[in-house]
Amino acid sequence: MKKALKIALFYFLFLQLGALIAMPFLMVANLIQGNSLLDMDGFIIIGQFIGMGLMMIYLWWKNYLYEIKVPKSVITPSYMLLSVLMILSCMWLLSVLMSQLTWIPNIMEQTFDELLTSWWGILMISVAGPVVEEYVFRGAITRSLLEKYNPTKSILISAAIFGIFHINPAQILPAFLIGIVLAWVYYRTASLKAVIIMHIINNSISTWLMIKYPDVQEVNELLLPSVQAIITIAVVTIFYFVYASMKKVRVDYDWKEDKVEPIEIANPTE
Repeated sequence: MKKALKIALFYFLFLQLGALIAMPFLMVANLIQGNSLLDMDGFIIIGQFIGMGLMMIYLWWKNYLYEIKVPKSVITPSYMLLSVLMILSCMWLLSVLMSQLTWIPNIMEQTFDELLTSWWGILMISVAGPVVEEYVFRGAITRSLLEKYNPTKSILISAAIFGIFHINPAQILPAFLIGIVLAWVYYRTASLKAVIIMHIINNSISTWLMIKYPDVQEVNELLLPSVQAIITIAVVTIFYFVYASMKKVRVDYDWKEDKVEPIEIANPTE
């Protein structure tokens, strides 16, 4: 637990350090351009990229970037398809859930709107952020928890840390629930490949929806209630089928011993 919290704390501190490093460069750039005020969008974007870069260096230093070696990967094309269906199902179900929790404040809404006016901001939210966060929250935090606790406890704790890390009240619950799914997939596969793709899809679609429909809070609100109900029933069915199929796939990896070689691989989807 201490190791997991330490990793999350370091990530938070590196993001703040990135902002401090970015500030003098942006001030100089503004002076050269004749601007009197600091460009906050550029400040946030550059600071985030610097912070994420520092965090990746830290993970490399602590030996968290190495890929778990397995003789035969379970990340097959069929498994990737199931992963995509799962994240799409989760996105719709979370949209339905959050549309009923409109009282939860979204303190980051204006910040996201401003970031999405820049291609660098879109890249950070859609691609760079998901990749780094998967290395941090699944590749390092979930892995460190699996070394000490049973899978269920490890998955729930890592998801809770992932949710709280987002700080924004409107994101904490969705991040926690998505974190459970991503940590579960990581545990079953001992690989970051599927979870990175899932995270990128989630953030990219969410980003596109925020740009395309800036006045809509949740995607399900674009449809009539009757249509929403039909889609929700279909999505629940798809989610159950996908979960049942993915549950059959697992790398029998000894997390507590952190062994490089797995004992057995089961992949009935091939």
